[in-house]
Amino acid sequence: MKLFGKIDKIYSVGLRFVVLDGFDRLPDKRAILARDIIIDYCANATLPKKFFRLRFFVDPGGPIAIGSELPPCAWVGINSVYSEDKWTVHFDTGYIDGTNENAHDKPGSLPIPQVIDHELTHLLHERKSKKLKNMNKKLDRLEKHPSTYAIGKRGALSYWRNRLAIFIYNIQLEGLADYISNLNADKLIFDYSCWKEIHRRAESASKSVNKAWQYMLRTAEDDSSEARELEDILKHDAYIIGLHVVFTLVLTGTDEEDILNWSDLKMIKTYEKACDKMKIIPVISISSRGIVSYKNMVADLKKKYNSQ
Repeated sequence: MKLFGKIDKIYSVGLRFVVLDGFDRLPDKRAILARDIIIDYCANATLPKKFFRLRFFVDPGGPIAIGSELPPCAWVGINSVYSEDKWTVHFDTGYIDGTNENAHDKPGSLPIPQVIDHELTHLLHERKSKKLKNMNKKLDRLEKHPSTYAIGKRGALSYWRNRLAIFIYNIQLEGLADYISNLNADKLIFDYSCWKEIHRRAESASKSVNKAWQYMLRTAEDDSSEARELEDILKHDAYIIGLHVVFTLVLTGTDEEDILNWSDLKMIKTYEKACDKMKIIPVISISSRGIVSYKNMVADLKKKYNSQ
């Protein structure tokens, strides 16, 4: 597709319409560079073919990254009240215009096609999963809630149970998106040696979760540095744990489409069975068998707050 210097708002790419929004606020060279990468991606990649239209919005505002000093590269409005968010990828302005440390063309940063693959996987997931929509409503309520640490033991128990539920949910949501985006970027090799390295990293992350969890349980005050650190770790480590879970499922014969349709609980329970086949201890489990155990963590909460 031949492109020219001027940045248009709407492009026809095959049978799809691609809308570029907010690019007129960028320096011309940066806008043209990003435009060319995005249009080439939409013309040749697999995931865009699942959408009749796509909108890429360089957003001057956006969500705050949890567990990271860097802003997110991009995000999507899952469960948004705006219909256009069902086909929109929001880009952080600094990621596109080069002003952030994690800008797309800086060494070590994620390239635009990989970031788009990750976000489009979220949008496809939303199409297929009712549980995903319900969990995002819960997440929105939790993030907007005023300080929950001052509302007594019942409120703290409810707060941390919701946080654990969102941790399990993020393992599926981010794990699947990371698996597909890394696979499409040729950063995953579908063999045992690659799986083993990801398993090692996921084991390390699960131990980090457990360590932070135990610190939180021992603190007298919930509004503590340990509690805040735990929130960051639950958010951050869900990515590598989820990537390992999805990779393990696919390696043992599960289809990616099945994972898109499953609930997060079914995914992890099926992962536990896959670990039995591979004769390894699950990194995460709903039962009490994993390095991180959802069942045991809920029991810990009840013991901590019901005994006060």
